[in-house]
Amino acid sequence: MQPPSGDDPPEPPRQGPDAWMESAESWATLNGDLRAQKYSPADQITPENVGELEQAWEYHTGDVADGSDEVPMSVWSATPLFVNDTLYLGTPFYRIIALEPGSGEEKWTFDPEAPLEALTQANMKGRGVAYWEADEPLVGVACQKRVYIGTMDDKLHGVDADTGKRCADFGDNGMVDVNQWNTVNDKRPLSLFQPPTVYNDTLFLGWAGKDWTDAVAPPGTDFALDARTGERKWTFHALPEEVVDRTGTANVWASMSLDPETGLLYIPISSPSPNYYGGERTEELPQATLVTALNTETGEVVWSRQLVHHDIWDYDTVAPPTLVDIEKDGETVPTLVQPSKQGFLFVLNRETGEPVYPIEEREVPASDAEGEQASPTQPFVDVPEPVVPRDDYQQLEQSGERLWNEPFGQVQKHGFYMPESWGSVTIGAPVITRSGLIFIGASMDSRVRAIDLESGEVLWKHLVDAPAVSMPAVYTFQGKQYVTFAVGGNSILLPKVSDQVVSFALPE
Repeated sequence: MQPPSGDDPPEPPRQGPDAWMESAESWATLNGDLRAQKYSPADQITPENVGELEQAWEYHTGDVADGSDEVPMSVWSATPLFVNDTLYLGTPFYRIIALEPGSGEEKWTFDPEAPLEALTQANMKGRGVAYWEADEPLVGVACQKRVYIGTMDDKLHGVDADTGKRCADFGDNGMVDVNQWNTVNDKRPLSLFQPPTVYNDTLFLGWAGKDWTDAVAPPGTDFALDARTGERKWTFHALPEEVVDRTGTANVWASMSLDPETGLLYIPISSPSPNYYGGERTEELPQATLVTALNTETGEVVWSRQLVHHDIWDYDTVAPPTLVDIEKDGETVPTLVQPSKQGFLFVLNRETGEPVYPIEEREVPASDAEGEQASPTQPFVDVPEPVVPRDDYQQLEQSGERLWNEPFGQVQKHGFYMPESWGSVTIGAPVITRSGLIFIGASMDSRVRAIDLESGEVLWKHLVDAPAVSMPAVYTFQGKQYVTFAVGGNSILLPKVSDQVVSFALPE
């Protein structure tokens, strides 16, 4: 599960449809590529020179709120995209901003003028934008390249990637009202914080709800839309019809991953509502709290692997599985690695859903809540080793062994920093580069860091305006490698928010 070594030749750019998505120099999706590998082949910045990294430019979006007025506090976790020689940002106020990637100079902005109200969430949220372009863009024709952004009031907007003008042929003058498909338990909108996944002229779209307050809520659905017209191609339903009068959600609010070679879409499905009591939904719900593989053409289920049975803990599947090939028992196995809230890493054959490392059903305590029927067993994995403490862990001689374990970040409270040996609670994912670096924000102490992939040693860190809870974008523009963070903060970590975008590069 390691990235290519520094001695490996760079991967050639992919040819054919969607080749822009896997350009070696771009950062074209939230997770870097469709496989959610969070990996960049860029190697200009190395463990040897990363200590020289300096700020290249800084930009402030203006879209930030601390909750002290009528606009709810902003929670910004949007990874920038670099594609089409442009850096694209989506803000928690649902604006799209296009920047010149080498200087941070503003190219254009788009404002859908959406209501800035807490309709399903307590905060204003934004996880970024998605990009699409035609296989053979026609010169001089508008909207051959597009950027998409969703809003909390379930509107999906599509604009021209070069100008920021609405694409008139997408939905109703550039806007698709997803609420038209919200027809069951439609007490709340289907909030679109996560950008759609783009593949083969199709947008795959999940949504967020409010499953911690209501037992009955909109049931989990995922949509496939035509990237040009916004017309619906298919809908996936996670819950059977016979239970939707008593429950809801089991939706996909995190991002998705996709295998371009097989056309399988992998969706991380959340828990059913309400979050912490299942006495009204005691029957088996096989498409709740799991990872599922769908056929991209039809939306049909190819396989499913449930990670939590009868979820009464809000153990949502919170991240897309990472698609990698690993060597095991002398064979190359196509796998996916699915993290969970419990700290498990489920390693599955991505074509069949079968475990690559063993998954064991173990007995768990019964519930004493009236009417509740907790599952008698739950899935556990020993390899790779979970990040929750386990006194009885014994190292196993397999390729799933842990390489290192180091404290990360510092806890900050009332202006004081706790010892580095304590580490920090974190929100945010890392990016790995071909040269052997990990770039990450995520910690309470409002710093971004570069870590040696082989040893876990922190080689560089820089203070930013708030905790950087989104992944950075790592890209190469005009021969220079940049690492760019959207610094938004999250009130779960620290009551500090920001609208900073900051980019780092080596000095000339």
